[in-house]
Amino acid sequence: MKQQILSVLTSIKFKAIKHGPTIAVVGGTAAIVTAGVIASKNTFTKAHKLIEDHKERLGEVKEAKEKFSEEEYSEDDYKMDLLTVYSHTALDFIKLYALPAALAVTGVVAILVGNKVLRGRYLATASALTGVQKTLIDYRNRVKEEVGEEKEYELYSLKRKEEIEENKKKAKDGKDDLEAQEGSINYKETSAAGYSPYSRIFDEYNKKWDKDPIMNQFFLKSRQNYWNDVLNSRRTNVVFLNEVLDDLGYDMTQEGAVTGWYKYAEHGDGYIDFGYQNDPSFMQGQDPSVILDFNVDPGLVHDNL
Repeated sequence: MKQQILSVLTSIKFKAIKHGPTIAVVGGTAAIVTAGVIASKNTFTKAHKLIEDHKERLGEVKEAKEKFSEEEYSEDDYKMDLLTVYSHTALDFIKLYALPAALAVTGVVAILVGNKVLRGRYLATASALTGVQKTLIDYRNRVKEEVGEEKEYELYSLKRKEEIEENKKKAKDGKDDLEAQEGSINYKETSAAGYSPYSRIFDEYNKKWDKDPIMNQFFLKSRQNYWNDVLNSRRTNVVFLNEVLDDLGYDMTQEGAVTGWYKYAEHGDGYIDFGYQNDPSFMQGQDPSVILDFNVDPGLVHDNL
């Protein structure tokens, strides 16, 4: 029985730690709202009575000043009574708003603490992600040196161009409602399964695609050059992936709002590459479609702002 109770308490403890930041932020917000409600209620129901009492006591002091002579009620006595009246009123107002003020301060502290914990977890996650991405980049560079850039790209992509075309034919034939068999590409989303999470398929499902492969090369090269100019000239030297996706005719994503390029990134390339040059058939004008695999920097680029 004792062991079961300890097990339950331990479980509650770890759940509290896990959800602590959320509890702190929600609880802090609730405390601030409650403080506002109590303060408003006290203002409408009690504050006016304190003001009336203050005016009454103040009137009595002033009346005594006019009624009695200097010998009976000196200037020092008058000032001391005024100080007593104002002090008494101030103390009454402090008591009236002490609870809502304490709740408000507690709420603010709780929110700040919760935010600090969340930020710590966020930085730890970002650090871990940066490490993983750096490891992948280093590994890919070693593979390129060993087997060549073209072969490495083929291995990294997991899918050959012929397989992609076959899946597209199946999709066009109405098989699986624009989705080829399991593990293939979802052309409704224009994302490339088997590639990096930042890759996109540039084909007829993109409104900016053209049947002429030369026109597509010109378009992609011009946009790549443009965004590199932005990266170099922008004051922050930061370009977000969502900016590029939107410019190329793709939907923006949650990942694209925090990832992208920073010119002086420690583990980044320092430039923007769409990755279309890695496809020989596209570059030779044999295929108008291509996989865009953006070389986004490791980690979260908005930390550089």
